Amino acid sequence: MEQGIGWTSNANLSPDGEGSTFSETALRLNAISDWSRHSATIDADVSYRKSLSGQEISEVEGGVAGQLRLDLADQWSAFVGGGYRVRPESASSPETIEDAVSRPTRHTFTGNAGVERDLGPLRLQLAGDVIRETYGDAELSGGGTLPQDDRDTTLALVRMRAGYELSPALRPFVEAEIGRRSYDEEFDRNGYQRSADRYGVRAGVEVDIQEKLRGEISAGWVSENPEDERLPTMSGLSLAANLAWSPVRGTTVALDASTEVEGSTIAGKTGSLYHSASLSVSRELRQNLTGSVLAGIGWRDYFGHDESDLVLRGEASLTWWLNRYAGITGRASHEIQRGTLPDRDYDETRVYLGMTFQR
Repeated sequence: MEQGIGWTSNANLSPDGEGSTFSETALRLNAISDWSRHSATIDADVSYRKSLSGQEISEVEGGVAGQLRLDLADQWSAFVGGGYRVRPESASSPETIEDAVSRPTRHTFTGNAGVERDLGPLRLQLAGDVIRETYGDAELSGGGTLPQDDRDTTLALVRMRAGYELSPALRPFVEAEIGRRSYDEEFDRNGYQRSADRYGVRAGVEVDIQEKLRGEISAGWVSENPEDERLPTMSGLSLAANLAWSPVRGTTVALDASTEVEGSTIAGKTGSLYHSASLSVSRELRQNLTGSVLAGIGWRDYFGHDESDLVLRGEASLTWWLNRYAGITGRASHEIQRGTLPDRDYDETRVYLGMTFQR
C-alpha cells in the first residue's frame, strides 16, 4: 500500500493543462502458488488520485489478472488465464475528442488458453486469446455526453509457436497468429466498416539463465486489413520483450517492449501502430534504501495520413525503509509528447512523497 501527496504541472496532459496538488492511494497484491505440481499466479492493483487544489483530478485505475498452469502427463501442459482492467484513456491516445472535459473510461477484458507439448528439444504450442475493449461516454464542456459505442471491439486470435532448445538457457522460436477484430457496430459514426482480419508472424528467443537472466524477446510483422476498401491496411514491425537481468546481487535491469494496434473512428484513418519500450534499473543502495530509474519511449505511426507521435518519459524513485514493513517513498518524473498533429504536444513534470507499507 502507498499513500501520499503529489504535484503535477499538467493535470490532464493537454497542451494548455494546469498544475494540481493531489492525494494518491495505491494498493497492490501479488500471490504465487507453492504447489509441488502445477502453478498459479494472481496480480491485482488499484489506485485513486484526487485533487486537493488546482485543476480538478478524480481518477481510478486498477485491474486483476490470473494465470493457471497445469502439468499434464506425457510431456503435455496446459494454461488458462484472464483479466480485467479499467483506466482513463491515455492522454496520448490518437482519438482526440474536441470539447471533452475528461478522457473516456477504458475497460479491457482478456482471456487466454492453450496447450504445449515437448518432443525432445522441440516445444510446440497452440493458444487462443480474446481481448474485449469498451469505452465510456465522453463528457463535453458544453454539457451532455458523446457516446463511444462505435469504438467497442473484440479481438480473437489463434497463435501457433514452435521452439527448439539449443541449451537449457536458450530456446529460439517462431510464432504465427491469425485472428479477427470485430466492432460492435457494423458502421462507425463516419460510415466506415472497421472490422478487420489480423495476421502476424515473429521470431525470437526465450532465455532462462537461472537467477541471472530470464524472459523473451522477439520481432516480426503484424497486419490488419479492414473490410472497408476506403481504409488502407495497417501493417508494420511488431516488437515484444520481457527481460529481467540481475548483473549483481541486489540489482535488476528490466527491458519491456510491445507493439499495439490501435483502431480509429477518424474519417479516412485506419488507425495506428504504437511501439513502446522501457528500460529500468532497480538497486538496493543500502540495507534500508532502495532506488530505481526508468527511461521510456513511444512512437505512434498513423495509417491513412503521414503523421506520427513521439512520447518520452523518465522517472526516478527512492524508498527509505524504516523497518521491514514501512518506508518513505519519493518519486519524480517527466513526460513529453511531440507530434505532427496540431494541439497534441504536451509536457508534464510530477513529484510524489508518501508512505509505503508491505507485508
